[in-house]
Amino acid sequence: MKVCIYCGAAADTVDHVPPRSFLERPFPPNLATVPACRSCNQGFSLDEAYALVLIAQIGTSEALLAKVDEGGQVDRALRRAPRLEQRLLDRMEVDESGGIRLEPERDRLALVFKKIASGLHWLRYGRTVKLSEFGPVGFWPVNIEDHLPPEIAAANYTERFKPKRWTTVQEAVFSYIFVELMDGRLACVFRIHETVWAACVVPRPARGKSRYRTPAQDQLSFPEPPS
Repeated sequence: MKVCIYCGAAADTVDHVPPRSFLERPFPPNLATVPACRSCNQGFSLDEAYALVLIAQIGTSEALLAKVDEGGQVDRALRRAPRLEQRLLDRMEVDESGGIRLEPERDRLALVFKKIASGLHWLRYGRTVKLSEFGPVGFWPVNIEDHLPPEIAAANYTERFKPKRWTTVQEAVFSYIFVELMDGRLACVFRIHETVWAACVVPRPARGKSRYRTPAQDQLSFPEPPS
């Protein structure tokens, strides 16, 4: 019997990884799926919608701008869910320079990014690990590289300072990599629409052994991401 990779219950459906709402049509061929229960599959939909709306609001790619334009995917979502639009407006403020600052609901974003990392982890290692064992999560704007923690930036290069190869699900839309951090943690790092970096600490596969000492889970943390 297949079990849901997120909670361990019986799986009666499949979930796309990454979510199709984060990708562009036409979708990539053979888009990966993972076993999931209907409750988990449907339970993340509102948080995924929030994450996409937020990313689209701060993104500059043509694909994201089209989503925000009248009649686009994000515009339609906000029309259907006026409370979501109001939640975004309530967390906006004008700074001293006249720019608009948006404070994201970090817990909701972290949950979505943990879910994506969990699915990619299952696809790579074939281990069913409850979602509660993933994290912590960090996320940062792609266009402000100075905010990317040095340990995440350094992990993307080999010992000979050559860039590691990422897996591209859809060009300029979603790509990811698994890297070992300097303290021994294993992390899944991904980029969404060339707008957001996300990194999630993931369980190490049983057969993997770290070259470094791994600290206790409750001691792990990423720097607070910028607004």
